[in-house]
Amino acid sequence: MGRVEKLVCTGCSLLCEDINVVFDDKGKINNIFSMCNVGFERFKHLSLDNRLKSSAIRGENKFTNISIDDAVERVAEMLKASKKPLLYGWGYCSCEAIKLGLDIARKLKGVFDNQASKGYWYAYAQAEKHESISNVLEKTLDYANHVIFLGFNPAETHPRHASRYSIFPRGVKVEKGVEGRSITVIDSENTKTSRIAHNKFILEAEDELKLIKAISSMLKGEKLTTSISDVSETKLLELVRDFKNSSYISIFYGSSFFENKDYRLKVDTIYQLVEKIREVNVECTALPMPKPYNMLGAIKTTLKETGYPCAVDFSDEEKKHSPEEKSAISMILNGEVDLALIVGSNIFTELSRPVRKKFMGIPVIVLDFIESLTVKNSNLYVASAITGLETGGTVYRADEKEVSLTPLFKPPENILSDEDFLSKVCKKI
Repeated sequence: MGRVEKLVCTGCSLLCEDINVVFDDKGKINNIFSMCNVGFERFKHLSLDNRLKSSAIRGENKFTNISIDDAVERVAEMLKASKKPLLYGWGYCSCEAIKLGLDIARKLKGVFDNQASKGYWYAYAQAEKHESISNVLEKTLDYANHVIFLGFNPAETHPRHASRYSIFPRGVKVEKGVEGRSITVIDSENTKTSRIAHNKFILEAEDELKLIKAISSMLKGEKLTTSISDVSETKLLELVRDFKNSSYISIFYGSSFFENKDYRLKVDTIYQLVEKIREVNVECTALPMPKPYNMLGAIKTTLKETGYPCAVDFSDEEKKHSPEEKSAISMILNGEVDLALIVGSNIFTELSRPVRKKFMGIPVIVLDFIESLTVKNSNLYVASAITGLETGGTVYRADEKEVSLTPLFKPPENILSDEDFLSKVCKKI
C-alpha cells in the first residue's frame, strides 16, 4: 500500500488546500488529485530541466558555479558595498522570507518594494475600507447569486475559482449552484470565462469605466447620459434590473483592469458601485484577485513591519513611502538605486524597455528555483527551494485566510529556502 499526503497548492492566490498526492510503496508519486493546470505547472518544476541546481556568478562571458556558503558571502558583500540597494518581489515566497528581506533593507537603508506597488496595495486598502475581505470566497460560495468578473479571467489564471467558489458549486443560499447564479463579465477581450457569462460586455478600457459609472447612476434611478460603444440602453436596464433582483453580488477584479497610472480612479469607481448596490438593499463585496500566491502576505507583512504596504525607502524618513516615487520601477528608472536583490519575482518580464535598460545597468542578484529571464540577466543567482513543495512557511489567501505550508519533498542537495538563505545573509550584514 502507498500513502496519500495533503498539499497546499501555490499555483495562485486561491491556495487550494485539498490537493492529494498519492505515493507508491517506493515513495514515488503515483497520482495527484484536485490540482489544476496552473498548480501542476508549478509542481512540475520539481523535475524540469530548467530547475536551478547550483548558485552561480557571472564572469566575463559565462556563469561560474559557486557553493552556497560562497553565495552567502558574496551577496552580503555586494549588499554592504551598495549605497542604496533595492529589494523587490516577495509575492512568490513566505511571509517569514519577506520579514527577513525587510530586516536587510532596514539595516542597509535601502528600498523595499513588492508587486503590490503597481496598484494592488490600493485595491486591498479600499476593500478593507468598505468591508472586511475576510473569507469572501466562502461567502461567495454560500450566498452570491450574482457574480461579476471585472478584468479577471479565472479560467486562465485561477482555474478552480469557478468550481470551488464562484460559479458551479452549491451553497447555503444557492442550492442549485450554477443554475442559481447570474454571471456577468466585463473585460477588454473575449475569454474562456466570458463564454459562460449570462451578461457579457467586451469593451475598450475607457468604456469599461463608463459602464461601471453608468450602472451606478442607473441604480440611483438616473437616466443614461453617456453612450457606450456597442452597449444599448435596453441591455443596461436589463443588467440593472438583474442587480436589483439579486440578494448578494460578488465582484472579482483583476490586474488587467487597474494596473496603470489611473488605478486609484478605477478602484474607487468599483467601490462606488459597491455602495450603490448596497443602497438598493443588495449585499455586495468586491475582491481584487492577484496572481502571485502570497501577494496579500507581502502587503500584510510589510504593513506590520513598517506601517506601509509597499514601496518603502528606509533612507528617506521625510518621505518614506510613495508607490509613485518609491516603487521599484520608479527608483530604477530614476537611477536612485545601485543594486537590486530580486526574490519571488521575474521582474525582467514586468519592465518596459526604458526601465529594463536602466535595470541592466546595475548589479542584479536573484533568488529563484528556475532559469527565468531575470536569472539569465543577473550578475549572481542563488538556487533556492520551491516554497510550498520543498519548504514551508506562512502565506495568505486572496481573502485574508492565513495558510501554513507544509512541504512534502526535500530540495536538491545544498539548496536552501529563501528564508534560510536570507537569514544567513542578514547575519553577515
